[in-house]
Amino acid sequence: MYGLSHLNGPTPPSSPTSALPLEERALQVTEATLGPDHPDTATRLGNLGATLSNLGRHTEALPLEERALRITEATLGPDHPTTALRQSNLARLRQALGDGARTSPP
Repeated sequence: MYGLSHLNGPTPPSSPTSALPLEERALQVTEATLGPDHPDTATRLGNLGATLSNLGRHTEALPLEERALRITEATLGPDHPTTALRQSNLARLRQALGDGARTSPP
């Protein structure tokens, strides 16, 4: 019914630092299993990019987000809602890098 985790007190919030190795591993497994151009690989790239961005590592996140957009656009099409989401994520990242004017895909 309900878990017993509440008996140990509140769950500490997860940090981007602790999530990073999990995101990296998830990308490795997904890419090895489904291939480098699969939509799930794009999702893992976007997740890892977001984690890196949350850590202030925007420069490292940028090529991951760009690749996620390329994969998503190629597999789902330019007018798919997930493609729009990836474009938005990339725009926010470029703004964080001070490159907000360049919002078109790479």
